[in-house]
Amino acid sequence: MTQTAQPHGFVTKTVHWLSAGLIGYGCLKGLDNVSQLANTALFQFEVVFALALAALFVLRLF
Repeated sequence: MTQTAQPHGFVTKTVHWLSAGLIGYGCLKGLDNVSQLANTALFQFEVVFALALAALFVLRLF
């Protein structure tokens, strides 16, 4: 029973680094304080950003 390790494919690597990049961007961008979410445009951007990141994490499960 010998198994050799296989390198990850292009899609797996792309999803991994895209996730890492989005998390890094989210950390660097951040918010100065929660009151900034009163700005409707910023709040909508934050919601879309969070949903995109969540969708990427769900994609990683498959």
